[in-house]
Amino acid sequence: MGFVRRIGVWSGTKEKHETALDQMWASRINAQDVIYYLVDKYNCVCLLQTETRAYVYFFLGYLLVLNILTFVVYGLDKHSAKMGGRRVPENVLLFLAFAGGTPAAYAARAYFRHKTIKRPFITRLRFILIVQIGVVLLSLLFFFRGQA
Repeated sequence: MGFVRRIGVWSGTKEKHETALDQMWASRINAQDVIYYLVDKYNCVCLLQTETRAYVYFFLGYLLVLNILTFVVYGLDKHSAKMGGRRVPENVLLFLAFAGGTPAAYAARAYFRHKTIKRPFITRLRFILIVQIGVVLLSLLFFFRGQA
């Protein structure tokens, strides 16, 4: 039902692109169709299909839940540290960050002022962040390989 709803590569000319955009704006196509068109215009494989969208939503939901959980666990660990109770092991905190909760781990460290001095923990958390950034960059390079 949208303008570009296929997996494939756009092989049209500049005039075809401009005409297609004019048609899209004239028929009040939604933003999702514009994204389909722009992704396809730059000869990328269109990954925003219905089947793939479900995976994207699942992944975003996973990251949201995991980051909330990570923030709460860091807060509970800080509370336990203040009260002298049983602490959350560092390996658990680092695993939560490694599994995708790195943004929440950094936010919780700043918000609760927790684990800000302990050098080995900071080094491991930074290493996890660097690895995750590398994975994202390599994924983007793989996705856009052969383009330009």
